[in-house]
Amino acid sequence: MQTYTSFSDPYGHWSAKWDTLPEAVRAKTIALNIADLEFITPPSVRAAVIGAAEHGRYGYTEIFDDFLQAAVSWQTKCHEWTPMVSQAVFFPRIILAVGTIVAKLLPTQPKLVTLTPAYDPILEVFRENGAKIEFVPLANQGDRYEIDMGQLAITLADADVFLLTNPHNPTGKVFSSNELAELGKLIDSHPNLMVLSDDIHADFVWDEHRYEPLARYAPASWESGRLIQFTSPGKTFAMAGAEAAVAFTGSDELKIRLEHAKRQMGIHNPNYFAVPAAIAAWGEESDWLTQIKAAVRNNLDYSQERLNQIPGFKVLPTEGTFLQWVDGTEAGFNIEKQQQVMELTNVLFSMGFGFGNFANFFRLNAAIEPKIYREAIERLLIEIPRVISAK
Repeated sequence: MQTYTSFSDPYGHWSAKWDTLPEAVRAKTIALNIADLEFITPPSVRAAVIGAAEHGRYGYTEIFDDFLQAAVSWQTKCHEWTPMVSQAVFFPRIILAVGTIVAKLLPTQPKLVTLTPAYDPILEVFRENGAKIEFVPLANQGDRYEIDMGQLAITLADADVFLLTNPHNPTGKVFSSNELAELGKLIDSHPNLMVLSDDIHADFVWDEHRYEPLARYAPASWESGRLIQFTSPGKTFAMAGAEAAVAFTGSDELKIRLEHAKRQMGIHNPNYFAVPAAIAAWGEESDWLTQIKAAVRNNLDYSQERLNQIPGFKVLPTEGTFLQWVDGTEAGFNIEKQQQVMELTNVLFSMGFGFGNFANFFRLNAAIEPKIYREAIERLLIEIPRVISAK
């Protein structure tokens, strides 16, 4: 059986994670920060890209139903959700779709509500467009993070847009059917609220947890064009640099508005290689994803067990995503100490302050060969206690 979980040389390919590192530290650095999969993409995707390259003519492109049908088929096969091809709108990337919606479909300086901790690059799009952002914390309730629905209801009262990530980045929370039902009822009660659901991590869900689209629980918002579901093969198939995305909407009117806004922004043509890559990814039938998910799950379990051995650290079970959210609050693992640990270990992680007021937290990306991941965790296990105890 072919093995897909080995790590290969990441340098020399314009990588935002690896090629930005100084030459002097590259050989010893393990980067667990930016949320890329560190696995080779499936053979079917590579074959599709190579085939497109061998064609030799890289002209202007357009979107056809084969791409949209591939997106719909993946949702049906993997998530038992059956949107129609006519409800799918192409975008080059999810973040470009969000930027287009903020710039062209929302009021000037809109009020955004989202859950925190929060993935900052999308929030940056809102900030750069003058949005006012209000946060509703996900509360740690012992063994999982929960929404304070009462506070969310109050905060949404005068909001223009609500942003959800499901599964949630960085906590790894997967919203249950009961939570989605309550959330759907709440947003349906706000006829002027636009809801954006970024579900790019939906294919990574663990144990008894199950990903479901919010659209299933908010029919009024879905049908009236106030709810947009985003998906992309970028995370699942290690192809964030060759991404194509889809925005699903239950409203013909909103679909027309999205297509018009996309042309206003000049982003209606896909990258030549992104479309065949996405079609191949969403049609993937090999055991590639099974192997990848088994490796990631192994990594998540390992780091949860090991990091929870550090006094003052708390790592809750990751319900979804390939990310792990680590709480070092009780140990006082602040920004300065996190920087010291990264310098001592040459292990890079995402510092918690980038997700809001979480200076004692950090995020790990577990999507890398288990042998390398374990080495990184063991380096952290050696240096974190030393740094914490140092005077």
